[in-house]
Amino acid sequence: MSEKYDIGLGNNDATLRKKADSDYVSFWDEQAHNLSWFSPWERTLDWNPPFAKWFVGGKINASYNALDIHQATKSQKLPFYGKVKMVILKHTLMVIYSLKFKNLLMF
Repeated sequence: MSEKYDIGLGNNDATLRKKADSDYVSFWDEQAHNLSWFSPWERTLDWNPPFAKWFVGGKINASYNALDIHQATKSQKLPFYGKVKMVILKHTLMVIYSLKFKNLLMF
Protein backbone atom coordinates (compact mmCIF):
# COMPACT_ATOMS: atom_id res chain seq x y z
CA MET A 1 0.00 0.00 0.00
CA SER A 2 1.30 3.37 -0.93
CA GLU A 3 -1.14 5.32 1.25
CA LYS A 4 -0.07 6.28 4.74
CA TYR A 5 -2.56 5.78 7.56
CA ASP A 6 -2.32 7.57 10.87
CA ILE A 7 -3.34 4.94 13.40
CA GLY A 8 -3.08 6.54 16.81
CA LEU A 9 -4.77 6.06 20.10
CA GLY A 10 -6.33 9.51 20.00
CA ASN A 11 -4.81 10.45 23.35
CA ASN A 12 -2.94 13.55 22.23
CA ASP A 13 -5.42 15.96 23.82
CA ALA A 14 -3.71 17.73 26.75
CA THR A 15 -7.06 18.84 28.20
CA LEU A 16 -8.31 15.27 28.27
CA ARG A 17 -5.11 14.12 29.97
CA LYS A 18 -5.42 16.86 32.63
CA LYS A 19 -9.01 15.82 33.28
CA ALA A 20 -7.94 12.19 33.73
CA ASP A 21 -5.08 13.19 36.03
CA SER A 22 -7.21 15.45 38.21
CA ASP A 23 -10.05 12.97 38.86
CA TYR A 24 -9.39 9.58 37.31
CA VAL A 25 -12.49 7.92 38.81
CA SER A 26 -14.87 10.46 37.23
CA PHE A 27 -12.88 10.34 34.02
CA TRP A 28 -13.21 6.55 33.66
CA ASP A 29 -16.86 6.70 34.72
CA GLU A 30 -17.50 9.13 31.87
CA GLN A 31 -15.49 7.04 29.38
CA ALA A 32 -17.35 3.85 30.36
CA HIS A 33 -20.64 5.50 29.43
CA ASN A 34 -19.41 5.46 25.80
CA LEU A 35 -19.64 1.65 25.78
CA SER A 36 -22.69 -0.60 25.67
CA TRP A 37 -23.39 -2.24 29.02
CA PHE A 38 -25.84 -5.09 29.60
CA SER A 39 -26.37 -3.79 33.14
CA PRO A 40 -24.96 -0.58 34.64
CA TRP A 41 -22.47 -0.46 37.46
CA GLU A 42 -23.36 0.58 40.99
CA ARG A 43 -19.94 2.03 41.87
CA THR A 44 -17.22 3.13 39.50
CA LEU A 45 -14.40 2.14 41.85
CA ASP A 46 -14.32 0.08 45.01
CA TRP A 47 -10.85 0.69 46.43
CA ASN A 48 -9.61 -1.41 49.32
CA PRO A 49 -5.79 -1.31 49.05
CA PRO A 50 -4.17 -3.22 47.56
CA PHE A 51 -7.33 -4.39 45.78
CA ALA A 52 -9.38 -2.39 43.29
CA LYS A 53 -12.67 -3.31 41.64
CA TRP A 54 -13.78 -1.20 38.72
CA PHE A 55 -17.41 -0.82 37.61
CA VAL A 56 -18.77 -2.91 40.47
CA GLY A 57 -22.01 -4.69 39.58
CA GLY A 58 -21.82 -3.83 35.88
CA LYS A 59 -22.01 -6.41 33.11
CA ILE A 60 -20.27 -5.83 29.80
CA ASN A 61 -19.36 -7.97 26.82
CA ALA A 62 -16.10 -6.92 25.17
CA SER A 63 -16.86 -8.90 22.02
CA TYR A 64 -20.15 -7.06 21.60
CA ASN A 65 -18.45 -3.68 21.96
CA ALA A 66 -15.63 -4.64 19.61
CA LEU A 67 -17.59 -6.37 16.82
CA ASP A 68 -21.36 -6.71 17.14
CA ILE A 69 -22.09 -3.03 17.69
CA HIS A 70 -20.60 -2.20 14.26
CA GLN A 71 -22.57 -4.80 12.31
CA ALA A 72 -25.31 -2.46 11.11
CA THR A 73 -23.06 0.41 10.03
CA LYS A 74 -19.70 -1.08 9.08
CA SER A 75 -20.34 -4.67 8.02
CA GLN A 76 -18.73 -4.19 4.59
CA LYS A 77 -15.61 -2.48 5.90
CA LEU A 78 -12.31 -4.35 5.67
CA PRO A 79 -11.02 -4.52 9.25
CA PHE A 80 -8.04 -6.80 8.60
CA TYR A 81 -5.40 -5.73 6.12
CA GLY A 82 -2.79 -8.14 4.88
CA LYS A 83 -1.15 -9.54 1.77
CA VAL A 84 -2.62 -13.00 2.26
CA LYS A 85 -6.21 -12.34 3.26
CA MET A 86 -8.72 -9.52 3.51
CA VAL A 87 -11.72 -10.39 5.64
CA ILE A 88 -14.94 -8.42 5.60
CA LEU A 89 -16.40 -7.76 9.04
CA LYS A 90 -19.73 -9.27 7.98
CA HIS A 91 -18.00 -12.57 7.21
CA THR A 92 -16.11 -12.46 10.52
CA LEU A 93 -19.38 -12.00 12.40
CA MET A 94 -21.01 -14.88 10.50
CA VAL A 95 -18.15 -17.17 11.50
CA ILE A 96 -18.34 -16.08 15.14
CA TYR A 97 -22.12 -16.59 15.27
CA SER A 98 -21.87 -20.02 13.65
CA LEU A 99 -19.26 -21.04 16.23
CA LYS A 100 -21.49 -19.78 19.04
CA PHE A 101 -24.41 -21.77 17.62
CA LYS A 102 -22.24 -24.87 17.23
CA ASN A 103 -21.21 -24.57 20.89
CA LEU A 104 -24.87 -24.38 21.93
CA LEU A 105 -25.60 -27.62 20.10
CA MET A 106 -22.80 -29.41 21.92
CA PHE A 107 -24.54 -29.10 25.32
